Amino acid sequence: MQDSLSGPSTAGDAVFRLPLFSDLTPELANRLLARAQMVRRRKDAILFAEGAPADQVFILMRGSVELTKLDGGSDCGVMLLSRGDIFSLGAAISDEPHLTSARALSPVILLSMPAEALREEASRSPAIALRLLITLSGQWRTATRHIIDLKCRTAAQRVGAFFLRLVDNRGESADRAELLVPKSRVAARLGISPETLSRSLHTLAEKGLVVRGPQIRVTDRAAVEHFCALTELDGGEAHLGVRAL
Repeated sequence: MQDSLSGPSTAGDAVFRLPLFSDLTPELANRLLARAQMVRRRKDAILFAEGAPADQVFILMRGSVELTKLDGGSDCGVMLLSRGDIFSLGAAISDEPHLTSARALSPVILLSMPAEALREEASRSPAIALRLLITLSGQWRTATRHIIDLKCRTAAQRVGAFFLRLVDNRGESADRAELLVPKSRVAARLGISPETLSRSLHTLAEKGLVVRGPQIRVTDRAAVEHFCALTELDGGEAHLGVRAL
């Protein structure tokens, strides 16, 4: 199901608070929205497939999406996206095929924009081009954090770093958040088995990070950060408009 967008009256204030639009003049924001559509997809829908042309850029308005590399009956989780995240941007800007597939982990609402239209608007407007560069910078930094975690941290340290970033990026307070995706997908994203995730959470509970069902609570942040070898450089990129984990 798709709905055309033409401005605040149909798109809603939430669209104009998104990082891509918030720094733009109303004229520029409406020019982008005039070429976009709101799209609804069911849980488990494949939004795009690995190797397919990146002809659309998506902004996740509601729900959760996983970027994953599908391989027959198995898959390898790459990144977990939440409300406000832009995805397919790098491939769309460079007109390259998708390196991963995107799957809806819940019913989702997406803002979809043709890649060609976004490239045209970026070439016409330095403000739009700069906003896209900032977003791509945030996504690059997020990917670099993933590599650092995989190469430099143990499984339990990766789990702790992931949940602390989740609390920082999406938490309802400084020490609480709700996990909106299955733990099996967290394990896939971190490159560990569900059993290793369970053992790691048991270890982290003793340090001060407690996960019970979907509820996450940090009781001793300093101890968890010390255990995970985190520094002031190990935060997330929410300030750059990237909430992906």
